[in-house]
Amino acid sequence: MEMTTTGSRICHARRWAGIIAVSSLIFGWTSNSVFAADSVVPAAPADAAGVTAGTQVLSEMQDAFMAIAEKLEPAVVHVEAEIPAGAGENGGDNPEPVFPFAPGMPGPRPKAGPGLASGSGIIITPDGVIITNRHVVEGAKKVTVTLTDHRIFTGQVWSDENVDLAVVKIDAQNLPTVRLGDSSHLHIGQWALAIGYPFDVGITVTKGIISALGRSQTIEGKFYPDLVQTDASINPGNSGGALVDINGNVIGINTAIAGEAAQSAGIGFAIPSDTVKLVWPQLAGEKHAITNYPHGWIRGKLGVQVRAVTPDLAKLLGTAQGALVAEVQPDSPASKADVRAGDVIQRVNETPIRDAAELVDAISNIGPNQKAVLTLMRDKKVIIRTVITGSFTEAASVTGPKGGKRLGLSVSTLTPDLRGDKLPDMVKDGAIVNSVQPGSPADQAGFQQGDVIYQVNDTVVHSADDYSAAIAAAKPGDSVGVKVYRGATTAYLVIQVPDETKP
Repeated sequence: MEMTTTGSRICHARRWAGIIAVSSLIFGWTSNSVFAADSVVPAAPADAAGVTAGTQVLSEMQDAFMAIAEKLEPAVVHVEAEIPAGAGENGGDNPEPVFPFAPGMPGPRPKAGPGLASGSGIIITPDGVIITNRHVVEGAKKVTVTLTDHRIFTGQVWSDENVDLAVVKIDAQNLPTVRLGDSSHLHIGQWALAIGYPFDVGITVTKGIISALGRSQTIEGKFYPDLVQTDASINPGNSGGALVDINGNVIGINTAIAGEAAQSAGIGFAIPSDTVKLVWPQLAGEKHAITNYPHGWIRGKLGVQVRAVTPDLAKLLGTAQGALVAEVQPDSPASKADVRAGDVIQRVNETPIRDAAELVDAISNIGPNQKAVLTLMRDKKVIIRTVITGSFTEAASVTGPKGGKRLGLSVSTLTPDLRGDKLPDMVKDGAIVNSVQPGSPADQAGFQQGDVIYQVNDTVVHSADDYSAAIAAAKPGDSVGVKVYRGATTAYLVIQVPDETKP
């Protein structure tokens, strides 16, 4: 899975993977050193007591890491997904970079043949409920789980397209399990260990710290309002694995990495454990569907464009804290509540807002059709406004006459949150492709996740509803020409509306 931020990658891996041997160079001082020989200060004699004390601290730290690895490794599994022909990059952890908007690729990509995509997972219950990323198993016709004791099971999968988590259920008993921690109490700088199966070399434990919290990112067209960032080494194949604290609690599911190459650059992202706690019981339950994560994983909407309060602006505005409203969309929840350009939003209900990212998080997590009390700074005076949030999920499954679902295409109205940074500035609206069902007419036509549809035959498309209406106007069996933006390039795709009267 690929992040739409610059140089980002999802943790990808397949059975084949290149291993690069890196040699190290040892540099020593010579007579040509910048320091004269007589200026080098000789090392002080070792303090035996100090060395012993230091060694004791290191030994205790080492013992802690060893204990965590010994306890949790048996509960972290290898997940392998058999991806059928035509699934391409929409399922599993692909070893190649996957850009929602692929630069330099004006036409449809060649279809990938069947293959084995792989990732990691964590065992939640002794009877075989496993959590992994949805992108690890998406589109798979068969999922295989391998435990650290080398037992192999075939798993059943349940997932929801609105959140990148999936449940894999295997038929087993008395399995070792992980314990989900409380990600709401994480702190920047605390230890973090990543456990998973990078590059299929086997189970691996890496060490780092929590680098940042509450990261908002758009990954493959899907908005994540609250990610944990770590510098613990996460590589292709770690997707779905555990991010663990020093007490052995799972604090996140490793999901994405950022870097110019599809390997660790010291910036990794994990879905926080509090999200996992809310999602997995619903996916593992009777209906196997997200019904109440928060508010159905439907993001709340204010209808404003915001920017940071810079030091220069702080002098003019009378405050350095909050999100500055740069623009209010007409007929939006913010407009109806009399929020104006130039206001600084400083609090949402009881949550203080320090910057624009925190405002996005707060409104997203509230969900749609909810009352929110906004504390604003306007003309250096504090005012209160009550808003009823809207929704960012104007998603519509593309439908056609008598069986439009068989097109296999899901789209949403293009919004600033979804557009990423790959589209040219002239692209203001359209219908963005959320997902493409493997083997469907849309897949055969060459649609890709992240394509922005701007025209159907002679009809200009401004929204998901426009596209749905244009497709609905076509007759069964018709071939429809669709123009899309794919990054800075354009593509012309032809999709055939299926005729359900024919077998």
